[in-house]
Amino acid sequence: MGQGNMIKHHKFIDPLPYGPTIIRMGQHVDAMAQGMAMEECWWLSHQTVITAGRSAKKEDLLTHEHEVIETGRGGHYTIHNPGQRIIYPLIRTERFQDDVRAYLRALEQWIIDALNNLGVHGRTIEGRTGVWVGKNGSEEKIAALGIRVSRRIFLHGLSINVDNNLGDYEHIVPCGIDDRGVTSLKKLGIPADMNKLDQALMACLPDEFLRQIR
Repeated sequence: MGQGNMIKHHKFIDPLPYGPTIIRMGQHVDAMAQGMAMEECWWLSHQTVITAGRSAKKEDLLTHEHEVIETGRGGHYTIHNPGQRIIYPLIRTERFQDDVRAYLRALEQWIIDALNNLGVHGRTIEGRTGVWVGKNGSEEKIAALGIRVSRRIFLHGLSINVDNNLGDYEHIVPCGIDDRGVTSLKKLGIPADMNKLDQALMACLPDEFLRQIR
């Protein structure tokens, strides 16, 4: 694969503030659209913040204890906080034949495969995005998706709860869903830290992340 087709992976150790990170993301996408930057995949966590997607409803914001930032991604309200793995693939839509649904399904399957490597049975629920664990009717969400497309470039991405404070979710109706809970690897009793999760994710990257594009 030529250098121009490589996706560069960047890992940020300390939790990043949400606002400046999203500004930087937009700047990188601008540069990509002008042919001045490569595709990248950012691995990070955020300082505690509530983000509002395009479908967020005011009644789903239950308190005002944390900063709330409106963002251009799809979805409702969600929490980002330390101990949560965030991945922002800034990649061209042609890797998925410009098919947004195919991209979302690939992200979900990527998470499911990685969790399986850690001994967690994750799955999807028809009509809902993200990855869930638990018995039918009492599933809890362990991973959320929220993306945007700009100039045939995917931005924003996914979050996976590792050992973050799940109590922060009490300030919102997560993802607009009030009949299901949230969980994390820690809550499930899985002895996996961020590095182990990252290793599991890197071991099963979607094929589309690896293929050559012109």
